[in-house]
Amino acid sequence: MPEQDQSNKRVHPRSPLTLLVQYRFESLDHFISEYAEDVSLGGMFIRADEPPPEGSVIFIQFSLSDGSKLVEGLAKVAWCLNSAEAEASGRTAGMGVQFLHFDEESNAVVAEIVKRIAEAEAAEAQAAPGTEDAP
Repeated sequence: MPEQDQSNKRVHPRSPLTLLVQYRFESLDHFISEYAEDVSLGGMFIRADEPPPEGSVIFIQFSLSDGSKLVEGLAKVAWCLNSAEAEASGRTAGMGVQFLHFDEESNAVVAEIVKRIAEAEAAEAQAAPGTEDAP
């Protein structure tokens, strides 16, 4: 049976970003720091050479680049791609996580991040050469 593309399972569109994310899953004392590559209202992709197993529940936290807001909550590893699998497929090693439980403020911050990225992408598309109306 062919493997279904992960993007077909997504409820929310992903928005590209680079953001340092900390997570923990085995020890309450040890955080692992990695970079996220994209985010949506429902989850994010986090780079990791050896991600936790699929189905793991992890605690994640990240701050806005200006450090003004801390976002934290629980997420579930929806799928993962280790470094060997990533190299063989030409993709980035890491994990797709689904947000499970964030407080209202964290949800609002994630929604604002996604909104700002979408607005910036729309502005870039409008400014791109060849998108102006012809006279």
